[in-house]
Amino acid sequence: MARPREGLCSKRVLVMDRLHGTRMLDVMRTAREGRGHLPCPPEVVRVHGGWSGLVRSLHLAWGEMVLEEGVFHTDPHPGNLLLLDDGRLGILDWGQTKRLSPEHVTLICRLSLAMSAERYAQIEALIEGCGEFALEELEGRSALERRMAWVLICFTFVDTRWTPLSELTFADAPAGMLGKNRLSQNSKAFPLIRAVFLLRGIMASIGVSSSMVVAWEPIARRVLLQKGLAVEPLGRTVARRAALSSF
Repeated sequence: MARPREGLCSKRVLVMDRLHGTRMLDVMRTAREGRGHLPCPPEVVRVHGGWSGLVRSLHLAWGEMVLEEGVFHTDPHPGNLLLLDDGRLGILDWGQTKRLSPEHVTLICRLSLAMSAERYAQIEALIEGCGEFALEELEGRSALERRMAWVLICFTFVDTRWTPLSELTFADAPAGMLGKNRLSQNSKAFPLIRAVFLLRGIMASIGVSSSMVVAWEPIARRVLLQKGLAVEPLGRTVARRAALSSF
């Protein structure tokens, strides 16, 4: 992250140190023009281990911002991500940020743990209780259908893993059963959901598929414990995930 020049900044102007490198946008554009696979620069391989490692660095960076600091960059499109000359990741354009309340951070921490362990009943309770969504088309539906809808919304909007709706553009509304179930007006979740969709788009472009909330799990666990809040024992979570992955 470039350091701000405090003497040159104001409420309307943000001046930061210049970072030297290549924008992800330019790397992706060059690959598309050549109609070939997206080669990973040697510096990125050395520092991150390849594209998958770079994606993990992105996930961890946003996890630290969202869960630890409660303030995060809301516009991680490829033009704002820089592959520095030394292989590190640079993040540009900090003019668009979002500050979260302590209560909202706690909610996202709990949601991250529930999602990483695939505890569907808890996911449903957390996402339904937060009031950010309205499932208009699920009136009269069975409890299982309601749970499936909540879980699908959650994994589509709050994680980077693949779901049947994850290939939609951010402006698209889910079709069918979820057609009317848009974000509530003035939703506090909107900036985070925007960031998730942008990160997922980058991942698709470089051929990486992984879960952001799984990368966030240790951060979320640490933050909740620091707040003196109870969390499920780590061993039980790992055992559940191993059991789920065996099917």
